[in-house]
This record gives sequence, structure tokens and C-alpha cells, in this order.
Amino acid sequence: MYIFLESGCKDVYKNNNFIDFNVSLPSNIVLEGNWELGLAEIYSKASIPDLYVCCDIVSSSYLCEISEQVLRFLPSTNDKSLYYCFDNIFYFDIIPSTIKTIRMYIKKNSQETSSFANETLYCTLHIRQKK
Repeated sequence: MYIFLESGCKDVYKNNNFIDFNVSLPSNIVLEGNWELGLAEIYSKASIPDLYVCCDIVSSSYLCEISEQVLRFLPSTNDKSLYYCFDNIFYFDIIPSTIKTIRMYIKKNSQETSSFANETLYCTLHIRQKK
């Protein structure tokens, strides 16, 4: 199953922005058994600094000395836009058995990201039953 998210959805969450946004799904996703999630694709018209893409419904991994829900590290690009389509998706255990909302957020590695406040970030998440 694929879920397509964008930071520009401000119908319910007025404070959504490029580095922290919530999306309400049209209906609950009920997961029976063990499931995992990975970041399949990410796109923005902005060139970005080094970033960690995180999601609130997955198990934590370690980012330096802290525990964080990181899906993927994105190195900075010199391109005028950001586009990654991952052939090798990293999967993480999904914590809740029912999903109604998903929060995506960015952890900065180096430079300031406030200049991206008006940009939109698009993410494609892949959910699959754990093997």
C-alpha cells in the first residue's frame, strides 16, 4: 500500500509547513499483524541542506545520542529541486495498529531550514506486511 502526503495540506492543520506537517487520512487504516513502513519517494521544488526525514508512526532508531523516528537521511543537493526515488527502501516497524493521522517532520543536520517555510514537500510512503 502506498500513501501520498504533502506538507501543503492545511485544511485541518493550519500550522503545517515544510519541516513539520500532519495529514489526516480519509479513513482509518487498520493493520492486523506486523507491518512496516518506508520512504519510497520524496520531492520538493527547493534545494535542501542535509536533512533527516522522520515519521511519528514508526519505531525509533538512533540519531547521534538521541532516539528519533528517522526514515531516511537526505544529503544536500546543488540542484534547484529535490527528488529521490529509492530503489532500496529502508523499512521500520509501524507502532500503532490503527492509523488515522501521520506526522512527517524534518530534523536538521547543518544549515537552517526556515527559508523553506513556503515550499511544499511531497512524500510517498510504502506500507507492507512484515516478512
